[in-house]
Amino acid sequence: MVLHGDLLPAGEAPSYHYAFARKAAELVDDVIVSALLRPGYTDELNDQSGGKRGLRTGDNYTPEVVDAVAQAIRRLQITFHPRATALAGHSGGAAIAGDLLGRYPSEVNGALMVSYPCDVPAWRKHMVKYEFTQVGPFSLLFLAPVRSLSPVDLAARVPQSTRVRMVVGSLDPVAPADLTPILFT
Repeated sequence: MVLHGDLLPAGEAPSYHYAFARKAAELVDDVIVSALLRPGYTDELNDQSGGKRGLRTGDNYTPEVVDAVAQAIRRLQITFHPRATALAGHSGGAAIAGDLLGRYPSEVNGALMVSYPCDVPAWRKHMVKYEFTQVGPFSLLFLAPVRSLSPVDLAARVPQSTRVRMVVGSLDPVAPADLTPILFT
């Protein structure tokens, strides 16, 4: 399952995860790839998923959102009976993937997490500074309390057998490498 991020340019609908899923299905034999439109988002075709979309401030990784994604995974597993289940997530989608690994450790066998805000409180502090230099007062929304789960707090629940890869660019200003500690070995 492929999960999109939440820091999309203003007015842009998530769609890149659909392209990633299509390409993965073309290139990898014996897989079924699904791209999930995260709760509350509207895609480029104006399809909208149920649930509530957050403000893009690290407020969108709540237990309800993680549980809804886990339910979608279970429905796909019941339908297709895969030998293994893997997640690919970008940015906020990676945070949700990390939360899923810890909250539902028996549901997922592996994950690829790109530009991964795994320590949500530390990432939100970083974003206050980054957003202020980029867009000004919007950054203050990163100071509001949130109910999000932080993958770093759930990492100890992930089985050693779960294959996890984390990728972050050395020049990524939104999810810098120093905020992506090695949680899984």
